[in-house]
Amino acid sequence: MPVSHFKTAIKRKGEEGELKGGHVEDINEIKEYRNVVIFDFRGQYPSIISRYNICFTTACCDCCKDDPKAKVNTGLSDVDDNGWWFCRKKRGILPQIIDELVALRDDYKSKMKSAKKAGNTELAQLTLAIH
Repeated sequence: MPVSHFKTAIKRKGEEGELKGGHVEDINEIKEYRNVVIFDFRGQYPSIISRYNICFTTACCDCCKDDPKAKVNTGLSDVDDNGWWFCRKKRGILPQIIDELVALRDDYKSKMKSAKKAGNTELAQLTLAIH
């Protein structure tokens, strides 16, 4: 079975134009990319996963089956009619990981700003490299 391959689309600071999403194509080999530049945990999809507790560990749980607030309700019948729901009592592993990564990101950004403000460019660059 072919492996999905995502070609990245990177927009550098100051470049004009619209940032396009990655191109997906079927290939018969796995490629390795080094020096990946961006993975935005504050983006639309991670935010939705966190907000609505979307995870393989929370999908169609036994405890929330009859809870109308747990039901997927997008307003799109082809989605809503599938009868999915997500647990409202326990936090899924994926939303937990995303929340932790966002907290770490915010902490590093705060440290970087403090280092820049104090004039410690070496610490700011180190924090930026880790971030």
